[in-house]
Amino acid sequence: MLIPKGNIMTTTTSSAERPLPRKASAVTTAATGVMMHPAYAEAIGRIAYIWGWPLVNMMNRRTAVTEVPHPGRLNGVLPRRDQGKV
Repeated sequence: MLIPKGNIMTTTTSSAERPLPRKASAVTTAATGVMMHPAYAEAIGRIAYIWGWPLVNMMNRRTAVTEVPHPGRLNGVLPRRDQGKV
């Protein structure tokens, strides 16, 4: 929580806030017996697909075009080259 002190905003930690875990074993497990609302789960899935698909698609396209044995043209049209070379 931000608290104004003169012209400076300071951050305080309430008793409900905990520091970030430093090891994987310190992360708390998910709550048991809690059901996610189907509409919420669908919305999260849509957001993940909308943001994730273009990222994976472009990564796969870049990998396919840059993994070549020698520079040249792909099907006589698209230029191909090793990644990091002009």
